[in-house]
Amino acid sequence: MRRLLPVLLLLLAACGGSSGTHDAPPAAAPGGCPTSVRLTGVPASTVDTGGRLVPQEPPTSAVVCRYAPAAGGARSDLAVERPLTGGLDRLAADLQLAPAGPGAAVCADAGSAPVTPYLLRLTYPDGVVVVRADDDPAGCPGTRTDTVTSAQGRGDVLAASASAGTWTVPPLPDADQRCVPDRTGR
Repeated sequence: MRRLLPVLLLLLAACGGSSGTHDAPPAAAPGGCPTSVRLTGVPASTVDTGGRLVPQEPPTSAVVCRYAPAAGGARSDLAVERPLTGGLDRLAADLQLAPAGPGAAVCADAGSAPVTPYLLRLTYPDGVVVVRADDDPAGCPGTRTDTVTSAQGRGDVLAASASAGTWTVPPLPDADQRCVPDRTGR
């Protein structure tokens, strides 16, 4: 038994010291997208945004991460990682969304209909901000970081930007909405 104890301790240390079922942090793809995400989480940002979704200055680079549709709090795997090659000068202004007020209803991601998660990974000289928005067929809005939540959804913007490879704000639905503060054509 004395000989087995060091071997058992070594095996226990190699396995993380626990017999529980803890998830290891997901690996990152080349552009910094996590290889998978849970529908209920947002990776931590390392930049102080001053209570906003993103800082007011443009990022030095941006990558949109699109994940496979999933439902019910499941883990979703990375489907597309797309660096944005233009429009970063407009990105900060387009994401200056009002934070959700106290008690505001922002949908939870644990429904039964599949949603397509998107992350926007923004790099700044002093760190990274990660913004999360989903393409949700139920129409459940919400855009958030690990510390700030807005009731306004931007899943459509992240989907369009991932397709175009540049920061893209979809056109307004009709000419009467030209003064919508979160769209171009103000």
